[in-house]
Amino acid sequence: MNTADFSGVPDNLIEKAHAVCIRDSKLLIVLHPEWDIWSIPGGSRDEGESILETLHREVLEETNCKVVSEQPIALQKIQADTGDLYYRALYLCEVESQGDFVEDIAGNITEIKWIDLNEYEDYIEENLMKLEVVKEGIRVHGEER
Repeated sequence: MNTADFSGVPDNLIEKAHAVCIRDSKLLIVLHPEWDIWSIPGGSRDEGESILETLHREVLEETNCKVVSEQPIALQKIQADTGDLYYRALYLCEVESQGDFVEDIAGNITEIKWIDLNEYEDYIEENLMKLEVVKEGIRVHGEER
């Protein structure tokens, strides 16, 4: 579900945060070697974190970039194998590099890449939701300029 407002969902049900990171008309993508896919940075919420703290931490850990600003662009409802429902919050983020990327603390990401905005379909995993979210992030970014 696309939305610019996550207030209709109980905070405790938002378990993941992911970011469409754009800087200088380039999209930041990350390589997940376990699945051999390029995607957008993000991950699971740690106990006691706000979802924005999760977003900022995950982007920094996976890309060595600091989130300067964020804007909600989509909320994905997910049904776990157990039948439980939870949500993934997706944001458009402006980021600043904190130096060269060396490694993800958790070892989940081995490489990052800045690509032209029009090349995202050549890289992003074949996941309709991720493709649509990146497309939406690029659209919103274009409207803000």
